[in-house]
Amino acid sequence: MIYNISMRIGYLLENEEAVAVFDQFLPGMRKMAESNPQAKQLSVEQLVRYSRLPQGRELLPKLDAALAALNTPENAVSPSEAKQIERFLALDAADREKVPAPETHHQDAVYPGQPWLDTKGERIQAHGGAVFFEDGVYYWYGENKEHTDGENGVWTWGIKVYSSTDLCNWTDLGFLIPPVLDDPNSALFPAKHVDRPHILKCEKTGKYVCWIKLSGPEAAFTVWQADRLRGPYKMVENLYNPGGHKAGDFDLIADGETGKGYLYFDADHSAMVCMELTEDYLHAAGEVARSYPDLHPPFTREGPALFEANGKKYMLTSGMTGYIPNRSDSAAADTWDGVFTSLGDPHVDDASRASFNSQISKVFRVEGTNQWIAMADRWVPEYRVDARIADLFTRVVASTYDPEHYRAADNERKEMYAANVLETARTEIADYVWLPIEFDGGLPRLRWRDEWRPKTGGCDNIQVFNPFLPLWEYIPDGEPHVFGDRLYLFGSHDLEGGEHYCAAGNYVGWSAPVDDLSDWRYEGVLYEARQEPRARGNFADLYAPDVVRGNDGRYYLYYCISGGIGSTGDDHNTPIGVAVCDTPAGKYEYLGFVRNPDGSPYLRYLPGDPAVINDDGVIRLYHGWALSTVASGAHGGRGRNGQKLPDFRKMSKDQLRQFLLGAEQMLFHRTREQLLSEPEDVMGANHVTLADDMLTVTSETRRIVPSQFMALGTSFEGHGFYEASSIRKINGTYYFIYSDENSNMLSYATSQYPDRDFVYRGILQSNGDVGLDGRKGEDRLNMTANNHGSLEYVNGQWYIFYHRHTHNSTYSRQACAEPVTIAPDGSIAQAECTSCGLNGGPLRAEGEYPAVIACNITNGKMPHATNRVVNADIPYITHSGEGRNVERYITNIKNGTRIVFKYFAFESPVKLTLILRGKDRGHFTVLTEGQEQGCAAVSESTWQEVALDLCAEGVCPLELQYEGDGRAELLAIRFDQKQEEPIV
Repeated sequence: MIYNISMRIGYLLENEEAVAVFDQFLPGMRKMAESNPQAKQLSVEQLVRYSRLPQGRELLPKLDAALAALNTPENAVSPSEAKQIERFLALDAADREKVPAPETHHQDAVYPGQPWLDTKGERIQAHGGAVFFEDGVYYWYGENKEHTDGENGVWTWGIKVYSSTDLCNWTDLGFLIPPVLDDPNSALFPAKHVDRPHILKCEKTGKYVCWIKLSGPEAAFTVWQADRLRGPYKMVENLYNPGGHKAGDFDLIADGETGKGYLYFDADHSAMVCMELTEDYLHAAGEVARSYPDLHPPFTREGPALFEANGKKYMLTSGMTGYIPNRSDSAAADTWDGVFTSLGDPHVDDASRASFNSQISKVFRVEGTNQWIAMADRWVPEYRVDARIADLFTRVVASTYDPEHYRAADNERKEMYAANVLETARTEIADYVWLPIEFDGGLPRLRWRDEWRPKTGGCDNIQVFNPFLPLWEYIPDGEPHVFGDRLYLFGSHDLEGGEHYCAAGNYVGWSAPVDDLSDWRYEGVLYEARQEPRARGNFADLYAPDVVRGNDGRYYLYYCISGGIGSTGDDHNTPIGVAVCDTPAGKYEYLGFVRNPDGSPYLRYLPGDPAVINDDGVIRLYHGWALSTVASGAHGGRGRNGQKLPDFRKMSKDQLRQFLLGAEQMLFHRTREQLLSEPEDVMGANHVTLADDMLTVTSETRRIVPSQFMALGTSFEGHGFYEASSIRKINGTYYFIYSDENSNMLSYATSQYPDRDFVYRGILQSNGDVGLDGRKGEDRLNMTANNHGSLEYVNGQWYIFYHRHTHNSTYSRQACAEPVTIAPDGSIAQAECTSCGLNGGPLRAEGEYPAVIACNITNGKMPHATNRVVNADIPYITHSGEGRNVERYITNIKNGTRIVFKYFAFESPVKLTLILRGKDRGHFTVLTEGQEQGCAAVSESTWQEVALDLCAEGVCPLELQYEGDGRAELLAIRFDQKQEEPIV
């Protein structure tokens, strides 16, 4: 035990001689300390300063000298420290007996606020940490809190370090600096408040310099140095107080141009001080700037995180409320030695007013990219802070320092003191909140994401494939829209392996920067079926939506809802619903339903699949639905049950209407009189305009595209309207995109007018490539089913968005996209299904790809399906397990199956590895551009890797053909650089 004014009151009270000295200089103060548990955690100096005794500060030097005189070998370890040593050694012995777990855990994304496990499935313990990049590897180091349960006296169990190449999966490398278990005076003794290690590499000396803060009574730094990043580190300075300041939270930064190092730290809880480091980074040479001066807790800034972006210097900080999260602040300066100016809270839409219940520790740039990541700790995940609690803590703490301006009631003080504060926090279960930083007009912004993928390959090297959202996400019926500098996808929401359409019961948002379509961000739940008042708590599905910006600048969501909530209890008589939000991807609130001028529900024709456009201030709504003989299973002139159908081409329109009346009465729950009162058949695509209230119809409804039956004899014959309305205005021409009577095809029609004279132009996309190069339905390259999507212009390129089907079902649909070109005459050639989609070109023949990005999966007998799980013996995409990080693979691969990936770019010979398994024997023949490259045998029922050499050049598809008696499954494919043969 070192006796001085930096020691804790609690330790001082264990020694009678120390108590006598304390009473000699400060009579009466001991009783106050003994009656307050929190006071015992203060140092002698802190207690004196906080008590504000007039003579207290003058007595401190004398008290310090008198206490130092007690430093003898007999007093080296206090009774409580002796017990701590015993406990710590027992914990260490138990650790050493643990059997190391195998590396089995893998994840494909970062999940903020969720337990983050290393590759062995253990919680990552690198809190208050930072990331160092070296030789292609990221190293994450920080405080090890594995034994900090809030009761055993452990604050930090040494400094741990982990490694990763993708920033998602981290391997435990052990201790960067281990704990010292038998010396209470060591800075690494577990009871010491070791905080926030930061490392700089000094280019001048070639050494790695690590600064660590000791919070609590010491309030000082220790400085360490090593020859390599992973150590061993040797202490250079102990209990170091630069400029004589008590040390608070800090960060280190090096100027990339000058090599100068800077220390930013909370000095004496009074200002954020910047001091220039000496050339070897081991000491602070002198103060150069102060930011946030003359503040008091909780407004004093701590937790600084420094970074440079876009030519500006930035600093993120938190307020001072211990482990209880509070509102962050961002600030900017032109130079590292300048004064930082506040820019406000960087956390966007943070309803908690507590930085998403976390505290930022460091910001780092992903090497070779324009992505910055803010690392943060959620210290007390069991104690969630909301706006009320954040305000309570602010007022209670502030009232201690400024009672004139901040008031707190006694019950509020009791609530704060009863919370999980500094000394009792169970930080062994602390989580991490890592989020990418966006810049909005030079302002750093953090938006919440349930999950996201770091760009570890560089912006120009990041790839995106179909489906372009995470493989666990199922967003069909996608309507893409560019609002500002982001592309948003609005669609329905299926479930993985779902059993009916849109089973999630909500809409969720996804968006990406227009200049980086690999960086899709989850925007959260936008709207839920339960928000619809007409649902009255009943189960309901939300079908294909669209979003438009109104003339008031707000965003309006148009949707259809199922569940029999309409006036006649069916989906076809439920008016289109409308919700509104101030931002494209915020929380939408119910507004109402599309209505007639008299306020009655608008139910003209069939109110299905709405599409909306703001046409220079005119709000245009398109909607409709129709029967499809393909979708209903009526093929080759026969109905689902085999009954012969009439030759519709020989019937007049009046005869067709009479023939359809029976089916329409049954399907749409309308009387014969209601159906005949419409000037045209009830089925087809329609147009109507809306008032600025976005609800009220202001025009007559006009038919723009006929249904399959009324299309006979028109340009739409063979491609009549089925569903999935979508509208775009391109160079003054209106493009109406829809799912035609073939169900799997997205077709388009154009007109110079928004409400008439549309002419069929062609197929944009088929999810089985039917129609492409004359391909017939029986030759489809995938199982086909319904399709829905649209065109969007993104950063100089047009794309057609659509969805594909998985799980041998029509209920688990995923979003895909392909580039298209609009010719000078306005025509658009049909897009091919590919694996590279939004990538801007072929995928590189390097690294590993999931097998489920195959764009063609066929056995030559693939069906068209409607509204069902298919009972067909075909290959298909499936998954096993629950959650997001499960295996997804192609299953039921049998003799004659073809699996095709389009396209890969081959720059040199590579080794191809297939990760597969199977029952009985079989093999895959691998082809590129029709040229056989070799075979991969399937012989094991567990996943195995089978490799062969490929000699392909340029851009070409990769095709796998299966032959064998058994059944195989394919998990992934991997390309590795082929090793040069040694010269003999």
